[in-house]
Amino acid sequence: TDSNGDTLWTRTYGGNKQDIARSIIETSDGGYLVTGVTQSFGDTLGDFYTVKMDINGDSLWTNKFGGIQADMAYDVLESINGYYIICGETKSLGAGDADGVIYQLSYTGVTGINYTFGGTSFDSFQSITERPDGKIAMTGKTTSFGFANGNGEVLLVALKSDWTFYNATTYGGYEKENAFSIETTEDNCFIICGQTNDTNNGLEDIYLIKTDTLGASTTTDVFAP
Repeated sequence: TDSNGDTLWTRTYGGNKQDIARSIIETSDGGYLVTGVTQSFGDTLGDFYTVKMDINGDSLWTNKFGGIQADMAYDVLESINGYYIICGETKSLGAGDADGVIYQLSYTGVTGINYTFGGTSFDSFQSITERPDGKIAMTGKTTSFGFANGNGEVLLVALKSDWTFYNATTYGGYEKENAFSIETTEDNCFIICGQTNDTNNGLEDIYLIKTDTLGASTTTDVFAP
């Protein structure tokens, strides 16, 4: 759209099965990159699917990532080190029911290294951010770590700039928590938002977490009606 919200152009991408976009960014070359999941071009359970477009929305290249199980992307960023990083969840790779996964793409769509994190139960990365020092942090949900009741807690995993493990933290109580977005703050900490069922008689509330530079929680706020 233009600045007034009027349509300039529309595009569709996909095939004859279900294809879903989860996140889009404007890239440094003036184009766009969208990521999500495809059942048209991968297996029937879904694979990561990324489309790079020019400024007019015309496709320049596509990338598919995953295996024979369900794999889906939720967020993407353009790294300060010169590539794209995509996060999501995978049942094809890793150790459990599902694991959080990130992988890198070159500017030409070539798949690079990947990193998975999780235990024997469900774990997922829903959002990704990068600090100016190159550290990468992902947030989402874990049922492998934290309270052992299987309801899930907010998960934060941070990696060093070389993709080696830096820190992991969970947040939440006995009931269900999940995180959907993470951003880097001006003081090189992290801010996370999601949901919690630990207050308000088990009903969902907004869950906001501010961490320190290591990912430990410094402030946790719950917003209820």
